[in-house]
Amino acid sequence: MLDTDFLQYAGRDHFDLIIMNPPFDHGDLHLLKAIDIMYSGEIICLLNAETIRNPYTNSRRELAKRLADLNAEIEYIEEAFLEAERETAVEVALVYIKIERKVEEDLFAGVKDSEESCTDTAKQDWEVATRNKIRDMVADYD
Repeated sequence: MLDTDFLQYAGRDHFDLIIMNPPFDHGDLHLLKAIDIMYSGEIICLLNAETIRNPYTNSRRELAKRLADLNAEIEYIEEAFLEAERETAVEVALVYIKIERKVEEDLFAGVKDSEESCTDTAKQDWEVATRNKIRDMVADYD
């Protein structure tokens, strides 16, 4: 549990599981933030179903795109809070996202496993340097 405003979170902690029930009026922003800070792991989020069904803002459109890209599973639940302390008939969406990344794949992304030929020619008169710095400097000067 974070003791701060989640949308302002910029910590160095790494999580492998985020379970969230964000405020319904900003659920899209909270879920986007969770996706941004999750490197590899699972996110389970309860949202107002309209957040996903009605992407009328830029952040909701971005969320819909990210959920599709991540193959998120979405389960719609009607009347989930009819008997809650603060009852409401709002339909909710239970969103499940599994992000699988490997550090090795990200570190070496785009790196070829083969050697390329070098077109530059190396200077042929290179000598091995000695331990004596002054002698090396004189040799370089000469």
